Amino acid sequence: MKVNWIVEDIGEDLSPLINEIKKQGHVVRMIDHLNGPYSSKDLFPSDEPCIFYGSLQEAQSILRDGTSSYMPGPLLNSWRAFECTSYYNYFDEFLFNSRYRFSSLYEAFRMLKGERFFIRPNSGLKTFTGQVVDLTGHMLTGLHLPTFMRKEHLDDAYMMVVTAPVKRVVEEYRFIIWEGHPISWSSYPDKRDVPDSVIVYAASVALNVYTVKGCPHTMYTLDIGVGEDGGMGVLEIGCASTSSFYHCKLGPIVSAMSRTAREEWLEFQPN
Repeated sequence: MKVNWIVEDIGEDLSPLINEIKKQGHVVRMIDHLNGPYSSKDLFPSDEPCIFYGSLQEAQSILRDGTSSYMPGPLLNSWRAFECTSYYNYFDEFLFNSRYRFSSLYEAFRMLKGERFFIRPNSGLKTFTGQVVDLTGHMLTGLHLPTFMRKEHLDDAYMMVVTAPVKRVVEEYRFIIWEGHPISWSSYPDKRDVPDSVIVYAASVALNVYTVKGCPHTMYTLDIGVGEDGGMGVLEIGCASTSSFYHCKLGPIVSAMSRTAREEWLEFQPN
């Protein structure tokens, strides 16, 4: 069964992905995120599986729309599955930095006054980019909360965040996981070979989570970091429908995403 693909133009060169989708016999239509949101009824028939690939914002719009022709739409059970408070339970022992702490944004800046630390949002919706904050000078020479919120265009000082001691990542790799196994992988942001040791490690983590702990979805992205001491760990996971594939081989990804979309679509069809 062919699968209909809605691919959002997010300012990247998506022609290799478009070509691979067509090569595998599926139908694809591009949308421009500047002109969204879109109604699925305007793009494809409602009685065919339809998968989305694009931005977090448009994925949210599709989920809110809830029309059957967007089934399954983005590949995820819920956004909650990609919150740190959720998936850290699966990956806790494999995390690159296991000395993390959950708190409100306000509490983080209050408790860590005078320190240098890493901070990221709990939400998988990328409220702001994970980064190192230096409060060693605090109000005199360092960054403080109002400045941080203005810089990141935030309006909620009580949003949940994750903080951890600074730990340098020297190499980063993205793996596409399907049914507990890596099916494609790439370094990022630059292109270089992925060491066998990193592939073996990612495969071990993915299989352990899939068979022992459960996983956030049949298909997701898994980012592995390598530290200065050569130690490896999980940086974060992401929704396959809204994550960049960087330099990954696209054939296995399109095949797995299309198969997953068909299976999820069939689950919702009347017997």
